[in-house]
Amino acid sequence: NHIHDIGLTYPSALALQGGGKDSLYAHNEIHDAPYTAINCGGQNNRIEHNLIYRAMTQLHDGGGIYCFAGKNLLLRGNFIRDIVDTGGYGASAYYLDERSENCLVEGNLSIDVVRPSHNHMASNNTIRNNVFISSKDARLTFPRSSRYTFERNVLLAGGKIVFDNPDAVTTWKNNCLFSRAGKIEGNILERYSKKGTSELEPAGGNVFADPQIVEFETGLVRFGPGSAAAGLGIKPIDVSDAGPRP
Repeated sequence: NHIHDIGLTYPSALALQGGGKDSLYAHNEIHDAPYTAINCGGQNNRIEHNLIYRAMTQLHDGGGIYCFAGKNLLLRGNFIRDIVDTGGYGASAYYLDERSENCLVEGNLSIDVVRPSHNHMASNNTIRNNVFISSKDARLTFPRSSRYTFERNVLLAGGKIVFDNPDAVTTWKNNCLFSRAGKIEGNILERYSKKGTSELEPAGGNVFADPQIVEFETGLVRFGPGSAAAGLGIKPIDVSDAGPRP
């Protein structure tokens, strides 16, 4: 499917709504949407190989892929780019909202989305082997969330990298993070209010070093020779097939 230029009279319109059980939402191209591109909850659903760009052009508190109360959802092989934060509660690439549990976000790419991963009142989810690239700041947020696994991800930012409520991540290992501004920080939250900020340390096998990404614009991500990412067991990802099949 190719879904675009929606919400001209009703900005809250969703480009694609999913739910139920054991469903597959794959190979859609969605762009120029005022709000969320794919909205999905339910159980045991798969959201794979979708190409999404220029979503969230007017509203906030949504994302390229937004999941509410999803159980055992799989978000894999998606390519989301060029989502501008319009203020308010923000705009995200991959968003797991209230009561989303036991979900896996794996092998996805985000380019120029300041908040590639937002997690709100969600628990026991895994974010693994994704590549998040931002020419500006990058924020990964976990307000009122718990028991997260964050492993083997690459996060590259032209500005600073900020994690809101990093204590929500109980397993944090083998990630490659690099801020060209030299700032990787964690915000301590009390519910939604920031109570303090501290510099994060590269413990648990995490590395704060340039992943040496030499290609990514087409969806094929390659690391240069000697990349720190390869030494962490991070696999190059290829989401160039995201969107409609030929």
